[in-house]
Amino acid sequence: MPGPSPVSASPHRRASVAGTRSRARLVPSLTAIWVASGGPIGPDWAIDPNERGYEMGLRSFATSAAVVLVTTGAAFADGGMTVKLPDVSTLSDADAKALIGELANVNVITANCDDYEISNGEWALITGTGDRLASRLGLDASAYDKQYYAPAFKLLDDPGACDRIGPSAKPLIQKLVAMGGGTTPVTQSQ
Repeated sequence: MPGPSPVSASPHRRASVAGTRSRARLVPSLTAIWVASGGPIGPDWAIDPNERGYEMGLRSFATSAAVVLVTTGAAFADGGMTVKLPDVSTLSDADAKALIGELANVNVITANCDDYEISNGEWALITGTGDRLASRLGLDASAYDKQYYAPAFKLLDDPGACDRIGPSAKPLIQKLVAMGGGTTPVTQSQ
């Protein structure tokens, strides 16, 4: 059964062979981010409970990691590839909340489960739509993280999450395309 990548993997490991995926896996990459209050955290650093930064705890680390994830996703979608995003303005609040939760779950699972990788265009569609929904729902980065990405990252603790959520990625992408989105690059930003 495929599972999430181990956190002890190299923080520079890529999702697949060079040229087919330009973004790094989420969990190993985020373990090596620089946390402003404490310094580097990751497999190459020993964390001493007496050093500044250790006390920040898992919640603060998860929040920092999700903010990096959200801003990296937006930067990649704007700078690396722009795809046509679906119109989400007509969705009810309940439908928008359900969709943004599904997008966060699929984003985390496809980035961390080898059998469910997606293309850069599909990833840009998922993250761009999530950003658009967050804006529509009036969520700032912190609220977006707390409400949607924190629970999505917790899925990685469940060994069955990859096989349970991974198969929903392609139908979700097809749904976004049916709503007017696309996975091929466009020449100008929306």
